[in-house]
Amino acid sequence: MDSTKELRKRDFAETLARGLACLEVLADATAPSGCSEVATAMGVSRTAARRILLTRVHSGYVAEDRGEYRASPKGLSLKRGMLAKGSL
Repeated sequence: MDSTKELRKRDFAETLARGLACLEVLADATAPSGCSEVATAMGVSRTAARRILLTRVHSGYVAEDRGEYRASPKGLSLKRGMLAKGSL
């Protein structure tokens, strides 16, 4: 799909977009981030960021230690795979 094309609202998966944005924030961070930091970077509420983070932790794409979050090796592998294929 050409990214310059307008996407109809009903075809846009907001939840997926937010989950990917969360992974981008954590993959680009130089240190583990707290929920508030992720929320600010994503432009969402702390509650929304927490739900997104916990979902990513449960799926293995984000690691959590004492309230600090970072992209897990599984999460970072997505970025590495795209870089290797020249997709980014």
